[in-house]
Amino acid sequence: MPPLKIAMVSAQASPLAALGRGPCDSQVRHVAELACALAARGHEVDVFVRKERSDQTDLVGMGPRVLIHRVVAGPAHPLPAAQLQPYLREFGGRLTSAWARRRPDVVHAHHWASGLAALPGARALGLPMVQTHHAGGRGDGGRAERRDAPAFALGELADRVIALWQHEGAALCGLGLPLDRLSLVPCGVDLGHFGPGRRSRPRPGPPRLLVLGGLAADQGVETALRALHRLPEAEMTVVGGPMPERLASDPAAQRLRALARELGLSSRFTLLGQIGPLRLPELLRSADVVVCPGWYQPLGAPALQAMACGRPVVASSVGAHAELVTDGVTGRLVPPGNAGALAMVLAQLLTEPGTRASLAASGRRRTVERHGWQQVARETERVYRSVMPEAPAACGLGLTTAARDSAHAAAC
Repeated sequence: MPPLKIAMVSAQASPLAALGRGPCDSQVRHVAELACALAARGHEVDVFVRKERSDQTDLVGMGPRVLIHRVVAGPAHPLPAAQLQPYLREFGGRLTSAWARRRPDVVHAHHWASGLAALPGARALGLPMVQTHHAGGRGDGGRAERRDAPAFALGELADRVIALWQHEGAALCGLGLPLDRLSLVPCGVDLGHFGPGRRSRPRPGPPRLLVLGGLAADQGVETALRALHRLPEAEMTVVGGPMPERLASDPAAQRLRALARELGLSSRFTLLGQIGPLRLPELLRSADVVVCPGWYQPLGAPALQAMACGRPVVASSVGAHAELVTDGVTGRLVPPGNAGALAMVLAQLLTEPGTRASLAASGRRRTVERHGWQQVARETERVYRSVMPEAPAACGLGLTTAARDSAHAAAC
C-alpha cells in the first residue's frame, strides 16, 4: 500500500519533550513514539502543536519523515488543556490553512482540545479524522455528561475514535458513542529503552519496592506507605510528582513525608520526585517489585514500563491495570486503597524469588507480544486506512463480550 501523509494534532504539548531528559506525560510520549513508529513504516508525519515561546522556530524535525509545526495561537507560554479553549478557534483556523496548502491523507487528533481544533478543518476539506482522548473515557476534567462532554461530541463527529484500553472504549460507549466508530489500539512502550538489561546478581541491602506515578491522592502512595508499615524488612522509593528541587515545598510531598514520620518509616521511605526518562529504566530494574497502587489509572504507563523492564508488578485492580495485569500470571492485582491486601501480596512475593521471576518473565513477554510501538503503529495505520475513501467496512472496536455488554448497558 502507498505511504500516507498523516497530520497529527497535539495542541497542549509538543512531543519533542519526550526526546529530552526532562519530564513528560504519557500522552506526549505516546504522540512522539507513535509518530516515529509510523515514519519507520514509511509514512510522512506532520505534528501540529501550539507555539509556547516566541523564540521557537516554526518548523523542526523530530526524526526521519517527522516534522513538528509550531502554530501561533494564544499567548506564547505553556497552557494546560483546561485553559486552551479560548484559543482553539485560532489554532484550528491555522490548521485549516496549513492543510489546504499541503493536504494530508488523514488527521489524527490527540486529546479533546486537539480534536476541537482539528475538526472544523477536517470537515471543511473533507479529510478523514481519527481521535484519541488519552483520558480513559472521561471527557473534560473527569466529567461524564452525556451530551456536553467533548469526548461525546468528538466521537459523534470524528470518523473513528481510538480507545487505548477496553475500559476506555466501554466508558466512551457509556457516553453514547456509537460502537462502530470505535477501534481498540493498545498503549505502546519502547521495548528497546525499557528492557530487562543485566541484573545477574542480587542488589545488596533490603528489598526495594518502587512506586511509580504521581503524588496525588488517587495515585495511592499513602496506601503503599501503610503497606510498608507492615513490611519491616523492606524499603520504598517513590518516583513522580514535581522536580526534586520542588519537593520540599510541594503539599503532597509534605503530606506523605509527615505520614512516613508518623508511621516511623522515614529511614525506609524516599521521594525522588520527577526523573528524566534516560534514568528510569535503570531505576526500574533495581526494584525487587514495582508497585502501582493508584485507584485512577486510565493509561497504565508505569506498569507497562515496569513489565517491559522485566520486573514483577503489583497493581491496583482498576482501569488499565486490570487489563494489562493478569493476576498470578503477568503480575498481581489488589483492591485499590487496601493496604492490608497490598502488604500481604508484597510479603509473599518478597519471600518467593521464583514467583517474582515467573511474573516478571510473563509480563515482559506480554509487552513484547502486544505493546511494542511497531505493533501499535501497524494497528493505527489499519484504523487510518479504514476511514479513507473507498476503504472496506471497519471491524469495530474489538471489545470483549463483557465490555460490549457493559457499554451497551451504560448507553441505555
